[in-house]
Amino acid sequence: MERRSDHPLLAALARLPAPAFREATVDLLCPFRDRVHTLTLDKGTEGAEPERNIKSLGATGYFAHPEHSWAQGTKENTYGLIHQYFPKCRDLSTVIRKERDHATGRLHHRP
Repeated sequence: MERRSDHPLLAALARLPAPAFREATVDLLCPFRDRVHTLTLDKGTEGAEPERNIKSLGATGYFAHPEHSWAQGTKENTYGLIHQYFPKCRDLSTVIRKERDHATGRLHHRP
């Protein structure tokens, strides 16, 4: 979720390791490269080797403090909104691109 514009970008990852996350992040943000100035990552395993993401996008990197969920309000709120379309009990490998695009569009055009 981009904080200023509230523009969500969703990607389906076939695998969870850092390379898949890095590839999806760069693919989603490359079209906006000239407007990507900072990148804030969690300290989870998916964000391993963050310098590759940051260098690829020419951005400054920051890390969120995992124990400070109140400082990550936009991200936590967005996760809740995404769960309206894809409940936690759903296997995300079953989500097709049409569903993902629909959810992204709905989230982007929320009042």
